[in-house]
Amino acid sequence: MTYVQRYNIFAQVVTCGSSDKNDACANANGGIYPVLPDFNLSSGAGTYAINTWYPLTFNLGTAGQPRFDFYADAGTIVDFVTTTGQDAEVNISQYSTTNYLIRQDDDIETTIPTYPTSNNNDETVSYLCPATSWFSIKLSIDACGNIGTGTKYLFFRIRHRPCAVTPTYGTDVWNGYVYDGTGPDYLYGAIGTQPWNDINQSYSTGQPIGSGCGNMCDNDYYSTIWLMTRTYTDGVYVFSTPGNDDGRVLSNNGGSTWNLINDWGSGSGTSTTPPTAMNGNYNMVFYQRENSGSAAAHLTTCQMAGGNLQAYGSGNWRVY
Repeated sequence: MTYVQRYNIFAQVVTCGSSDKNDACANANGGIYPVLPDFNLSSGAGTYAINTWYPLTFNLGTAGQPRFDFYADAGTIVDFVTTTGQDAEVNISQYSTTNYLIRQDDDIETTIPTYPTSNNNDETVSYLCPATSWFSIKLSIDACGNIGTGTKYLFFRIRHRPCAVTPTYGTDVWNGYVYDGTGPDYLYGAIGTQPWNDINQSYSTGQPIGSGCGNMCDNDYYSTIWLMTRTYTDGVYVFSTPGNDDGRVLSNNGGSTWNLINDWGSGSGTSTTPPTAMNGNYNMVFYQRENSGSAAAHLTTCQMAGGNLQAYGSGNWRVY
């Protein structure tokens, strides 16, 4: 099954990204738009480290509104700081346009060592990229005016970034993946394998990946998804989630339906299937959702019996 990463960022945007503003400058606000060198923030590019400030230096020959283009993976959180000596605005938009998408104006000052101190109204923006895509930044001053001439700086820092990974089914083992958001929203990284009959992972109040790529902006509102293809011998199986925290669903049809377990409970708990006949190859999907507090992914598989469950006894009752 291919998981579609949804671009709803409502739960994360308050704590890990920018608040929307309605007054960011759009194309129609005048000025000139020189396109300056672009930059790639993705894990696959491997160019920029996490939690390191990088400067973009520019010097406009004529006052204007410079544009920078950047590429990022869905779910990347990146901070931008302007040092212009003016009341600078940061406008982030879809690639190759300067139409409004998002901007934050909170007058938070960030001083970068060895660089000029920001003007009191130079701005910062922290942006959660809602898709794997190119984006554009346009700099202007208050009321959508032009940035002046002289040496100016735009700094950026990757605060959180997904790892470069493609989910695949394990063969007779569960392959695990973590997603930021409970949708699940953004694929963030691979978290190893677990035996076919026992997923047993506890994260306490933390998260599956503690640092580097795959480390998310908070320890709540994430999901783990486990994928396995297995040929089950003819028999009766019981699946259970002792101590799973929080929600849990289980499918043996590649996630088309949650036909074995479907319990999106808001807290920890155990869901147990009735005895289930299985025979042949199945694409198994287990999906654990973390809302808040402690988190754990637990799934056990017990084979109770083998053989054809629909065979009649000959001269005697056959009991199942």
